[in-house]
This record gives sequence, structure tokens and C-alpha cells, in this order.
Amino acid sequence: NLLLRGVRNNPSSKMLWNALAFFYAYNNQKQEALDAADKYIKLSPAEPNPYDTKGEIYARFMDYESSAKFYKKAIEFKKDFGSAVYLGFYDVLKGKYKEAQKYFDMSGVSPLKYPSINVHSGLLNSEIKRLEEVLKTKPEFSYYLPTTAILLHLYYETGQFPQMLKLGEEIVSKLKKIIPKGTYGRDGLSWALVKNGESKKAERIIKDMIKNSDNSNPNVLPQAIFAYATLLYEEGKYELAIEKYNKAFSMLIPNHEPNIFYAICLLKTGQISKAVTQFNRIKNWPIEFYQLSFIPGAKFYGYINNVKAHYWLGVAYEKLGEKENAIKEYKIFLDTWKDADFNSPELKDTKIRLQKLEA
Repeated sequence: NLLLRGVRNNPSSKMLWNALAFFYAYNNQKQEALDAADKYIKLSPAEPNPYDTKGEIYARFMDYESSAKFYKKAIEFKKDFGSAVYLGFYDVLKGKYKEAQKYFDMSGVSPLKYPSINVHSGLLNSEIKRLEEVLKTKPEFSYYLPTTAILLHLYYETGQFPQMLKLGEEIVSKLKKIIPKGTYGRDGLSWALVKNGESKKAERIIKDMIKNSDNSNPNVLPQAIFAYATLLYEEGKYELAIEKYNKAFSMLIPNHEPNIFYAICLLKTGQISKAVTQFNRIKNWPIEFYQLSFIPGAKFYGYINNVKAHYWLGVAYEKLGEKENAIKEYKIFLDTWKDADFNSPELKDTKIRLQKLEA
């Protein structure tokens, strides 16, 4: 390994210890990753980044309490360091919105860069109006991927599929000029086409992405395969979708991101224990830890992923006969979206299921 050889030859290199820590974390070697992070901290005890690194490593192994501890240590040295954003994420997931906003303000983060608190609390139509107004008043943001990608996902969740398709076409038209060798939003467009009854056209676009993927952008092929998996998921072909998702995951780092549609496919095909593992990862998975950010159901789905994982966990626990766990997850879901401003089929279903379980 080049990194191991590097730290042997240059044991005082902070950059190399940092890289080695992440290498181990990405490859599911938790203790080795933490040890490398400790070496980094020892070399730079008064800098924020080594503590941020250790915080991220703990997060990737789902130890969020330890993660928050090291993120807080990082911002002791620099208040506006990126760790503040992650601490904000953690407070959002706990429903502590005021505390979260303080961290976001501390970091100077733009509400356009990250999905806002509105999304986690279920005010999706309010967020749609806000983002649509941004695009009207600041047309330059139509090129700003987070804004448009978040909006695409919000249209999907609220069932506004014609708007989703129109925006998907606009994204492709603009991004094609900037990144012609990438996916330039075609994975999102194919998703929108499926939801508007144009599955064959979506499939043609995805196949073209796969056919023309090259080494200049290594993320194109897994993104295209994820898009294919999502198409199959939306058509209810869950077994085939799982095959495609697994193929895409095999192209990512071993300690890779979860995907909510993949987890639902597992549940639908009776692989309930595996689904529970995935949903437990999703409900706390930090927004920033998605390797392929634009693909359907990833980073720009925002806190919807985290919230809906509680609903699906409830469904999974019901199937396993774990009544108390199901009730607990359903209640978290209902409480989080108690003020939702859109018609959520999951909310309606949760109320019915909870009533039966508590009867």
C-alpha cells in the first residue's frame, strides 16, 4: 500500500496519516482508522482537522455520540470549521432545530447548499416555494446543482411529477454544456421520465449513459447503474433492482453509503433483517457522506431519507413481530412530520398501523 509506505518513510506527514485514516475507514477497518487518526492528532494537537477526521470516522461506523464529541473538539479551535455543519445535522435529526441553526450560522453555511430544516420537519411545499423563488430571482442558481437537485427530489416526494420532468430536462440542458463527459443530470431525468409514464425513453437514456461511460469520469458508470436500479424499483421489479443496486455498490468503497430505495427492495422481497440494517444506517446517515450525490435517493433527497427510514423500520419490525420497536419507530416518524404541509401516503398508513398496534 502506497500510504503505508509513505508513513513509514515520512512518519511526521500529517497529510499522509489523514489519508491513511480515511483509507482504513472506507475499507471497514475501524480500529486501524482510529489509530491513524490518533497519530494525526498527535502531530497536530492544536488544529481542528484531525479531530474532524476522527469525528467523521466514528460517524461512518455509526457511533454518533463519539463522532459529535470530536466534532465539538474541532470547533473549539476554529468556530466556523466544517465540523459545525455536521453537528447541525445531528441536532436536526434529533429535532433540535434551534440548536442546529446555531451551528449552521456558526459555519456560515448557505441554506442553498444544504437541505434546510423545513425538509426534516415535513414542510416540503414551503421549501419548494422557497427554492422556486430563488431560481426566479437568481437565475444564476439554475446552474447551481444543489438547488435544482433538491427541488427535483422535493417534486418527487410531493407527487409533482410534471414539474419534476420539466426541471429534469432543464438540468440536463444546462449541465451538458458544463460536464459533457459526465451524466449531466440524466440519471435524474430518467427518474422523472419513469414517474411520467415514459419508462422506455428513460431506459434508452440510461443505456446510452452506460454505453458511453469512459475512464475520464469514473462515477458515470455506477451512477448510470443506480439510475437503472431506480427505474426497476419504480416499476416494482424489486429482485432485478436489487441486482443492479448490488452491482453499483460493488463499484463504491466497501464502507459505502446506504440507499433507501435499495432498502425498500430488500423489504419487499422478504429480506427483512437486511432491510432493518439498511434503514438503521439511513435514519442517521449524514447528508455529506454520499459518494454519488446526485443519484435518486442520495444526498439531495436530504433529510427525507432520514425521516422516512423510521416509517420503513416500523413496517419491517411489524413483519418481524417486534411490536414495541414498530410502535417506537412509527411514533418518531409521526412526531417528526406532525406539521407536514403535503399529502404523505406514509403518514396516513402510519396512523392506521399505529392504531391497530395499540388497540
